[in-house]
Amino acid sequence: MIKPTQRGFTLVEMMIVVAIIGILAAFAYPSYVQHVQKAKRSDAHVGLNEVFQRQERSFLLNRTYSTTLTGLGYDSNSPTTPEGEYTLALSGVTQTTFTVTATPVTGKTQASDSKCNSIILDQRGAKSAKDSSNNASTVCW
Repeated sequence: MIKPTQRGFTLVEMMIVVAIIGILAAFAYPSYVQHVQKAKRSDAHVGLNEVFQRQERSFLLNRTYSTTLTGLGYDSNSPTTPEGEYTLALSGVTQTTFTVTATPVTGKTQASDSKCNSIILDQRGAKSAKDSSNNASTVCW
C-alpha cells in the first residue's frame, strides 16, 4: 500500500518566516517613514514660495510688504499649505522685510519630523530651518 505524502509547513518553519519578516520590517519601516517625511517637506516649500510670490506682488503694487496673510488673499492669518501638512505664519514684517515660517500641523505626518520643526523663507529668498531642539537644520531644503 502506498503511503500518502504530507504537504504543508511545520510550525517551526512558519515561525522562522515570521521572524525574518519582522527583522526586515524593523529595518525598512524607519527608512520608509524618513522618505515619506522628506517627500512631504515639498508641501512646505510650495506654501512658502506661494507666500513669497504674493509678498513680492504686494511690494510691487504698494511699495510695502503685507503685514498679514489675509492681506495677501488667504482666508486666515494662519493658513495651511496645499496638502495641509504645515501651517504658515508671517513674522518680522516691515516695509521692506518679512519672514514666513512653515510649522508642521499637530496630528499630521510631519508633526513627527524632528529634523525640520520649522522651515523658513525671508524676503531675500534666504532659506533656513530649525529642528525640534531649535537648532539650525540643513536637511529641510
